[in-house]
Amino acid sequence: MKRPYSRINFLLLSAYLWLISLNAIAQSDFSVEAMQEDFKIFKNSIEDIHPGLYWYSDSIDVEARFNKIENQLSQDLSKKEFYALLQEFYAAINCGHSWMETPTFWRNEFESKPYTLPINIYFEDSVFTVIHDLTNDKSIPAGSQITRLNGEPMQEVFDGLLRFAPSDGFNLTKRRSFVAWNFSRFYQTFSKPTESFEIEFRAPGSGSTQTVNVKGLTKSEHQTIQADRYPNTGNAKKTPLASFKMIDGTGYLDINTFSRGWLKSNKIKYKKLLKNTFKTLKENNTQKLILDLRGNGGGSDVFGALLCQYLLNEDFKYFDRMETVTSKFKYKDYSNTKWYNTIGILFKKDKAKPGYFTFNYHKPLAKQKSRKNSFEGELVILTDGNTFSTSADVAAILHYNKRGTFIGREVGGGYYGNNSALQYQITLPNSKVTYYIPVVRYYSSVANPDFYGHGVKPDIVVKRTYEDYKRKEDVAMAKAMNYLNR
Repeated sequence: MKRPYSRINFLLLSAYLWLISLNAIAQSDFSVEAMQEDFKIFKNSIEDIHPGLYWYSDSIDVEARFNKIENQLSQDLSKKEFYALLQEFYAAINCGHSWMETPTFWRNEFESKPYTLPINIYFEDSVFTVIHDLTNDKSIPAGSQITRLNGEPMQEVFDGLLRFAPSDGFNLTKRRSFVAWNFSRFYQTFSKPTESFEIEFRAPGSGSTQTVNVKGLTKSEHQTIQADRYPNTGNAKKTPLASFKMIDGTGYLDINTFSRGWLKSNKIKYKKLLKNTFKTLKENNTQKLILDLRGNGGGSDVFGALLCQYLLNEDFKYFDRMETVTSKFKYKDYSNTKWYNTIGILFKKDKAKPGYFTFNYHKPLAKQKSRKNSFEGELVILTDGNTFSTSADVAAILHYNKRGTFIGREVGGGYYGNNSALQYQITLPNSKVTYYIPVVRYYSSVANPDFYGHGVKPDIVVKRTYEDYKRKEDVAMAKAMNYLNR
């Protein structure tokens, strides 16, 4: 006797298997020919446009890395695996302004599936401490130190992801910050995705470790549970993008960005802020100033140079040179920045350096004059791994001119300059991977071989521990005040 629903069950099973096959086809329809076409565009565009491709690597090393990718295109890789190969290469250029978007197909999958760790972690250099426990049974208490993740030492997991993170030169503070901020996404992107995690940890006050198996969370689940269990997370008072105040007779100038757009949208008149700040310092005969550049990801070069004009008491150079390796952009079929070809007329051929073009119409290239009311007292500059781009340029100029004492962590941007300004966007036709190529290389007016491949290194290193975080203590700021009051 036939069961009444056997035909329906058969049809449902058939439909289910068909959907699985469609998903498999979607993963494997990225043919070798399609990969090779995308890779050719990727390789040629970077060689044609990127001004810093050989800044930290020679041509032999770069070609070897290209060949390594090409040799792996003989197999049917998924689009995600192909993206990972390109991202690793791009990060190895050692240019923090060379970045890729997370592909839409992978971002959607990552956010909709339980791929996110059910804990929030405070990352120190070699210590990984749980801030928030979001597991179903609350099995990993806050303050626990993670020692292994899915059987691998946590330190090795973290260090293994650094090669995918963009940064200037060989700097690690920027890379570590980038991986820490994107840890779950990086972990799942550059390894086989998993919906469960085996976590070995040492609970607070315990001398031994224990291991638990926990399920991952979707993005929305992570947000919902965190809001429910830790409702005050993210509700801290927002810091103004740029501000000045006096603290016990010491000036404190906090500049979180040099971005014209962000400052304007927050109704901050940057030039007026600086003018009033240094006028106040002069009128009050203030002899101590803290400049806080932590977390400042950059912005306008003109704004950076202007700040230096108020901090240096003699005329100085900010940039020595701006150059490109092309004046024509021939990838218009893959780019929405086609208008770049109209600015090529501004680039002048460099007769002394064949194959290069210079850009000479930028205020920071001129000699910079010290401003009225420039500060002559004792200066401390606070920096960290997210002090980047224009703020890294400011730090380099101040350091080179022996202006101030640096406290905190190594600056995340390069001492000698960077590749930035215009960003030429390209979307590969088959994989739809989108990446951005900086067009202009900036040469800061500095010279110090000890800083090749690095940002300004602090005179006084200050590391913020989990305990400092828990107590909400700004240890770098406290160190700066103690230093100035010594």
